[in-house]
Amino acid sequence: MTDTMKQCRLSGRARLALLAMAMAVPAQVNAQGVEINLPEVKYPIPLETNSAGIYGLEHTHVITGDIEKSVHFYVDLLGFHQVTPIQDVGESPLMAEMLGVGDQARFKQTILAMPGGASYGSHVPGIEIWEITGIPLDTTLKDNPALNLQGKGYNAYRVKDLAGLIRKLEAAGVKFISKQVFLTPDISGIYAIDPDGQIVELDEFPKPLGED
Repeated sequence: MTDTMKQCRLSGRARLALLAMAMAVPAQVNAQGVEINLPEVKYPIPLETNSAGIYGLEHTHVITGDIEKSVHFYVDLLGFHQVTPIQDVGESPLMAEMLGVGDQARFKQTILAMPGGASYGSHVPGIEIWEITGIPLDTTLKDNPALNLQGKGYNAYRVKDLAGLIRKLEAAGVKFISKQVFLTPDISGIYAIDPDGQIVELDEFPKPLGED
């Protein structure tokens, strides 16, 4: 690999290009030599923006201390689709600058596709998982996932059989904030905790008329 190729691989532009290509083209090897495995999109969404010019959800991020554990949680337990293999990016000055973490940080990265189909066009929203080493990580959330932190956010996912999924996660050692909570006899939810202390909301709703 030439020095130019290495710089391209480590650059912030390369990271953004990787995500864009991973979520927009059929399965292939991209310009960075990374194998891409996209989920099938059966029902594309019209490519339209709202009044602010926004198409829809592109991707979210998870900062992790152990990318293998994170992939196991989201892919093996929750069934998310792994678009790219784990990449050992190493040092990336531009990524470190974007995140404001300092030039000693080293990175690993993978892209997952969320379940549920496209958010716009044929684009399936993704989760970029970044493992950061070489610098201390703030483990406040991991140590206390229920802490009432200002600005804290999480994703919520609709599931078909919440009780069954809870049993599967419990068997794998996943922790929860509370027991399954019933808002009505037909609507319930629970907050699961991912390996880094991030809350993942899981909800079950009644089936709309005509839904399988």
